[in-house]
Amino acid sequence: MRLLFLIVWMSIPFALQGIGIPEVINYSIKKTGAGTQTWMIDFSKESMGYFANNNGLFEFDGTQWNQYHLPNESVVRSVLSRSDTIFLGGFNEFGYYAYNSIGIMEYTSLSILLEDDFKDFGEIWKIHAQQNGTLIFQSFSQIMIYNGNGVKTIKSKDSFHFSYNIEDKIYINDLKEGILILDNDTLLPLQGVNILRGQLIWGMCPILDGGILISTSQNEVYLWRRNKLELWDTPAAKILKTIQIQTSLALDEFTIAFGSVQNGILIADWTGKVLQHINQEKGLQNNTILSIKKDKYNNLWLGLDNGIDYVKINSPLSFLGNSFNLSASYAAQVYNNKLYCGTNRGLFYQDLKNLENPYGENTFQLVEGTEGQVWSLSIIDDHLFIGHNLGIFTLNPMNQLEKITEIQGGWTFEMHPENKNLVVAGTYSGLLSIEKTANNQWRVTNIIKGFKESSRFLAFENNQILWVGHPYKGLYRLFINKNFDLIENIEFYNKEHGLPSNKDLAVFSLGPEKLVFTTGRGIYKFDEDNQYFFPENEINPYIDSSVNILQKFDRSIWYFTLEELGVLKLNEEGGYTHITLPFKELKNESNKWFQFVYPVDEENVFLGHNSGLVHYNPSFSKDYKRDFNSKVRSVKLLGSTETIRCHSSQNSRLKFYSIPYEQNNFQINYTNNDFPSLGNTSYKTFMMGFDEGWIKESNESFRQFTNLNPGIYNFKVKSINSYGVESSIDEIHIEILPPWYLSKKAYATYFFLFILGIVVLIYWVQYNIKRNQIKINEEQLQIFKEKENKLKIESLEAEKEIAQLTNEKLIFEKIQKDKELANTTMEIIQKSKILTNLKEELKKIKKDKNTAAIQNSINSVIKRIDKHIDSENQWEVFEKHFENVHEEFLKRLKDNYSELTPRELKLCAYLRLNISSKEIAELMNISVRGVETGRYRLRKKLNLSHDSNLTEFILTY
Repeated sequence: MRLLFLIVWMSIPFALQGIGIPEVINYSIKKTGAGTQTWMIDFSKESMGYFANNNGLFEFDGTQWNQYHLPNESVVRSVLSRSDTIFLGGFNEFGYYAYNSIGIMEYTSLSILLEDDFKDFGEIWKIHAQQNGTLIFQSFSQIMIYNGNGVKTIKSKDSFHFSYNIEDKIYINDLKEGILILDNDTLLPLQGVNILRGQLIWGMCPILDGGILISTSQNEVYLWRRNKLELWDTPAAKILKTIQIQTSLALDEFTIAFGSVQNGILIADWTGKVLQHINQEKGLQNNTILSIKKDKYNNLWLGLDNGIDYVKINSPLSFLGNSFNLSASYAAQVYNNKLYCGTNRGLFYQDLKNLENPYGENTFQLVEGTEGQVWSLSIIDDHLFIGHNLGIFTLNPMNQLEKITEIQGGWTFEMHPENKNLVVAGTYSGLLSIEKTANNQWRVTNIIKGFKESSRFLAFENNQILWVGHPYKGLYRLFINKNFDLIENIEFYNKEHGLPSNKDLAVFSLGPEKLVFTTGRGIYKFDEDNQYFFPENEINPYIDSSVNILQKFDRSIWYFTLEELGVLKLNEEGGYTHITLPFKELKNESNKWFQFVYPVDEENVFLGHNSGLVHYNPSFSKDYKRDFNSKVRSVKLLGSTETIRCHSSQNSRLKFYSIPYEQNNFQINYTNNDFPSLGNTSYKTFMMGFDEGWIKESNESFRQFTNLNPGIYNFKVKSINSYGVESSIDEIHIEILPPWYLSKKAYATYFFLFILGIVVLIYWVQYNIKRNQIKINEEQLQIFKEKENKLKIESLEAEKEIAQLTNEKLIFEKIQKDKELANTTMEIIQKSKILTNLKEELKKIKKDKNTAAIQNSINSVIKRIDKHIDSENQWEVFEKHFENVHEEFLKRLKDNYSELTPRELKLCAYLRLNISSKEIAELMNISVRGVETGRYRLRKKLNLSHDSNLTEFILTY
């Protein structure tokens, strides 16, 4: 089987194998944050890159660079990944980093397992892993074998240099003993390499049939096979001898990559044929290669003296750009064993043999006189036609350049279908006819009259009809006379004739009598009978409708959109095989509207690029559908320095992260491990519980969320690489904790407070009931008191009213009694008056009738009248009535004024009744004068002043 593979390998043609250089991505110190000198590189199970650097251990996840250190902050010289455990070594220290339970990388020292006599071992330069799980850490002074439990140490008899792991065997270069093989814990000499004893070994690489290529400090390369050593005398070895080998790596058993100190990296096959050479002039950051590592995509990572580079050697595409002295290209042709490239700076060329030699002189040279914009190149009748901004040039087989017209703007050339000596050229301002002369030269014979539009796209329909596509106006169908100096008729077509637009129109020939028209919205064909355009059905189903350029070569149709390109290859079934994936990396890197393709043969195709040429090898086999993973890397809390690391290999329980409500503004960072698509990857995300579905693609490797409500969210991410392949989905669960006032503790507190509130409420209710009862009782008592007081008041008022009524009654009775007394008094007065009058009449009669008997009778009557007038009984009756009315008035007078006589008391009583002096005189049977005298005397006894009114005093007393 190996012999068959060897035969196949030897039969592969390498004609243009080394043309161009692979794409190189530079990671500068500024970008990575690393220091100078990257000594070793390895990749984890998840394809995370780990780089042993002067500034520590650097991790690259495809987007971000993270830094780790050894405990003693020494330079990290070596690194090795086993699953998700990263072993590393530095000065007097070695151990490993592994993810802890919360997804953070933690360091565990293994050097502490050493006995004290073995702890001063210097730098750990190499780490190897064997299939049985044993790890070997190698310094210049000793080897430490770690089996997972302890460390066994083997001291060097003199000094070790470097060690290598080849097919699970550990080869160690002892500067005194030579190359040794580690057998368990014993070092055995390698047979047949004695001449290398004492030399520094910079590389040991396995090749075909168990052979090993050994690179030495003498810049010699030896082939060791079957215990025999011989010099590897090959073209590659001769070059390596001049550039100082630093390291080497077997890419497979047929191919080796050599890193040099002086001139970058050299890739050769096992026979010593140089396949590729890349140095600082061709894209590396510097020429010193300290370490080389191939990733799972078969591309190379280079640890440089200053920086880290990624070289995409596993690609059918290579580039000829600035390092080849090329710029934006618009056309290419192989002519006289030279590759010509039309650029914006002129026409450049280089011999194919030089381009085929990766280590040779292969920069392009300018064809003098062609400075400026070159639009097109065509080989016609063994002449190279050059469409130039300044006109049209031809280059003959003798490499003689000739300008055949001064008319500016040579767009393109179209040979007459039958007359091979006639070419129509399209220019900025119309058409030219170019004819071959008798002396085998080409001359512009006519400016074709009748048409002055810019004519970049041309195609013959037949001998006399030429189509011209104008990118802004439409399509022109020109009828040219036989002399090709006049346009006899023009038919113009645009949107009114079935075309989707008047813009972006072009015409191309896909074979005899097979014209098609690109519209930017599909490919159309022309129906002459109906003078109408219809969609083309053979090619349209395969390609995107936005095609604007078509080129046919043999059995293939190449097409371009404004962003991408592809090819349709005619297959045995008569259909087309559609190929686009190899060109996905070139998206948006060509000159829009001026793309071109130039197939040289089945293995070499040149494509236009905005910085030179792209070489495409169709025979290169590559798996574009490879699986790759997306990874959520971290959750950064915005407004804080805190970052939650998310390790994608954690189980789901550990991929559940809680974020305080106060920090619910955060950014989720994610990446993928598809290194070949670095910079050309897009992401789709879906936050379940927030989004309605997958969010549209974005090139951003992070997504921010602000003010999420409390709850559990499931964040998912997947990526789409440059080939349109979707990755696996990675996800994390994020819980936004409720705010403190909605937390479990808060709810417990609320519950406690609720119960406490209920208790307090019950107490408060009971207290209020009691208080209200007391209050009610007090209010009732108050009401009772108020009612009682009211009743008392009412009673008092009633009593007062009764008293008032009684008083009024008494007053009334008094008035009545006064009236009665007055009446009685008046009666007495009247009676006295009558009696007095009778007495006077009787006295008068007595005078007149002076008889004794009559006089005696009259005297007797008079006496009885006097008796009635001055009767004490009459006074007693009066006094009794008077006292009943005036409540012991006379008694008080007697008590206070004891000098008063009964007669004066009578006078006071009469005055109390407000009886006039005349009436008093009649009652007292005295004269009015006597009454006045009595009043005078009474005033004196009552001690009344002259101004005092006696009657008022008596009335108020």
